[in-house]
Amino acid sequence: MPLPTGGVWPPKELQSVTSRLAVWSAWYTGDTDQLSDIYGGNLAGDPGVPLGGFLNPDRPGLRGAIGRTLARWFWGIPTSQGERRTKLHLPLAGDICSVSADMLFSEPPTFTMPDDSDTDTQDRLAELAGDEMQAVLLEAAEVSAGLGGGYLKVCWDKALDDKPWLANVHADAAIPTFQYGRLV
Repeated sequence: MPLPTGGVWPPKELQSVTSRLAVWSAWYTGDTDQLSDIYGGNLAGDPGVPLGGFLNPDRPGLRGAIGRTLARWFWGIPTSQGERRTKLHLPLAGDICSVSADMLFSEPPTFTMPDDSDTDTQDRLAELAGDEMQAVLLEAAEVSAGLGGGYLKVCWDKALDDKPWLANVHADAAIPTFQYGRLV
C-alpha cells in the first residue's frame, strides 16, 4: 500500500501513538539526545502520557507539581551551555530487548510439511527458510520488544532474488489497517 500524498505525516489522529513510539524508541536505542528532548525543554515531560493521567504535568495542584518534577527528572534537566553532559546512560532497555529476542529465536524455526512423501515441497520450504530468515526474525523480535510491535512482510523482486523473502518493518514505520479484526 503506497503512502498517502500530501498532508501531514504521520497523520495527526495517530499523535498519541507516534509520540509513545518516540519515547520507546529513545529508550530502546539509548539515544541520550532524544531522551533529553523528550523529557526536557518545551515538551515538559513524556509526550506519550495522555491528558488526565494521574501525574499529568498540566494538572493543577500537588499531583500536577509532582508530575512536572518527575517528567523533568534526570534527562529533563538541561545541560548548561558550554558544559559537557555528565549523565551516564545504561542501555538496559536495549539489552533486555536483545536477550528477549535471543531467547525467542535462539534456534531457527523448523518448517515441515504434514506429509513426508512430498520431498519437493519440503526442499523448497527449507530453501525459503534459510539463514536470512533467521536474521530477520531475530531483528523483528528485538525491535518489537523495544517498540511494542512490528510487522513482517513478504517481498519478491526477481531482479534482486529468484525467491521471496521476509522483511522487517518497525512499528514506527507502518500504520496497520484492520478489517473485521484482522490485519490487512
